[in-house]
Amino acid sequence: MEPRDHRSRKPLAGLLLIVGLLGMLITTVASAQPRCFNEKNRVSPGRLLNNLDLAVRGQATECDWAAEVAPGFPNSMGGGSYNIPVIAAAIALVKEPVRSGSWNMYTWWDTYLRGELGMRGSVWNYGGKELGSSIYQHFNIVSVLVVHYEAWRTNRTSLRNLAREWLQATFAIHALAATPARPTTIHDRTFVEQVPGGYTGPWIALAGMRSNADSWKRSARAMLFARATGLGTNLAGEPGNQKRIRQWIEARWNGPGGNVYGLDGTDRQHLRNVLGQASVSSRVTAMLDGIHTITRLHFVRWGGKRLTLMERNHHGSTVPTYGMIYYPNGEAHVLHPWIRTKDRQGVTAGKARLYLSSRMMVADNFPQTSGVHGQITSTIGNLPAAPPSYHIILEP
Repeated sequence: MEPRDHRSRKPLAGLLLIVGLLGMLITTVASAQPRCFNEKNRVSPGRLLNNLDLAVRGQATECDWAAEVAPGFPNSMGGGSYNIPVIAAAIALVKEPVRSGSWNMYTWWDTYLRGELGMRGSVWNYGGKELGSSIYQHFNIVSVLVVHYEAWRTNRTSLRNLAREWLQATFAIHALAATPARPTTIHDRTFVEQVPGGYTGPWIALAGMRSNADSWKRSARAMLFARATGLGTNLAGEPGNQKRIRQWIEARWNGPGGNVYGLDGTDRQHLRNVLGQASVSSRVTAMLDGIHTITRLHFVRWGGKRLTLMERNHHGSTVPTYGMIYYPNGEAHVLHPWIRTKDRQGVTAGKARLYLSSRMMVADNFPQTSGVHGQITSTIGNLPAAPPSYHIILEP
């Protein structure tokens, strides 16, 4: 057989044209996927997480996740969602890390994680404008878990290290706010709500932006904290997409530096000690080095009593929860100066203050120029008189 002449292949030109047209067709078909909307015709983080699950397991995605990729998102803190672009970027890292002329996910994640970790100064803050969100934070945690796993799998050491540091910081924050069990009752200024049983394991009593009353009982992020630190949990009610991703990467992780959650055995023990012994070691505080938040975030502990308070809200889409205190008898009391049925209307910055000497914490929803909620002040009094075991503050 004569060797082929690779210098002159006119028939190949036609083949290239066909392949090129086929590529255009494939691109067209891919972009013709439906948007990742929910029943309210809004982009759904849950549907995006479904697609991240499919991507991690090497399966075809079900909706147009690429439409939610925001290449410039980590460059500066604007408005909008702080979870949807993160989930979409995790999908992109797995399926298509670099799209010529559109994005480079290695750069995107480096920029985002460095900002979250306080390495870019005041241009970004940990948690963005969804700091501590009891509705949305678990989406970001799962996304960074996937980044940590994928960076190890593809030998991206620098990115893996950044993801590990972010996970360590997040679980350190959770340890400072964690309680041994979910509360049995939640007390607001206007109601007492019974919390249904079923789930066993820690609960994260964390004040946060975009944290409405319906989200207080959720335990998705607490389950991740439990898996990360080795605390017991029955994982009852875990979202299916989170569970599938978690189980997939847990079973396949064989990377350095501990588990897929970025914690080695000593890390896990020190974080469990925060919960069990009210002891915050230098190893735990080192996980928070450099972390700064868009508003002051307080963590206070008196024995079995745990308090968190966030001083200002910075997101206008969903009401925040300014403060929480958990008592050993299973009661949790919240600072929530909003009308529950209007949790996505009339959202303002408000403010909250902690007065330890006066044994109280107070939050308001001022200014209420829209009139949706009216001016409401929420107060929790009778805080412990004894000096706290710790009072740790994250600051801008």
